[in-house]
Amino acid sequence: QFTFFVSAGLLVVVGIVVLTLVREEFQRPRTGTSERHFSAFRAYWKMATSRSLLPILVSILLIHIPLSIMFPVLPVFVSTLNSGDKGGFTVGIAFGVTGLATAISSYGVGWLSQRIGLLRVMVISCVGAAFMYVPLVFVSSIPVVFLFLGLAGLFQGGLLSAVYAMVGVNLPKESHGSAYGTVQATTALAIM
Repeated sequence: QFTFFVSAGLLVVVGIVVLTLVREEFQRPRTGTSERHFSAFRAYWKMATSRSLLPILVSILLIHIPLSIMFPVLPVFVSTLNSGDKGGFTVGIAFGVTGLATAISSYGVGWLSQRIGLLRVMVISCVGAAFMYVPLVFVSSIPVVFLFLGLAGLFQGGLLSAVYAMVGVNLPKESHGSAYGTVQATTALAIM
């Protein structure tokens, strides 16, 4: 129960930070209200099924589904390797290692993509992540699990960052808001 209070408190802090520090120059579109709702839905559907965004959405879906399958199994897997811990603390470290590696690689993707391109970064990251998850089938110690989850996190972060950057590159600036909303909807669908 304490976790829920901490989560709620952090979200309140984020709301206060956004309210006090973030600035926006918003201008409402000039179309009629009922017409705007239907045209917005049509534009959303057209964009989601476009040749520019559809492959990116499919990629996002396929990137998140394996994680949604693997992460719920991770506590059971870790507890079989480390029976004394019951998996709780060790699984927390495993998630932390993966998250930290993902964050680190997300930073480096910008630099790398300027040198070899986003598409190459995506392909290398996808293949690298796949090769880092396979050895987890054969490991028998917790440090090796951490190692391969960290390496997989590096590639996973590169893949996610590159895919999201592709949205900004492949679509006109005026449709970025709708495109990123579509991307988040796809991400939520994959995580379910």
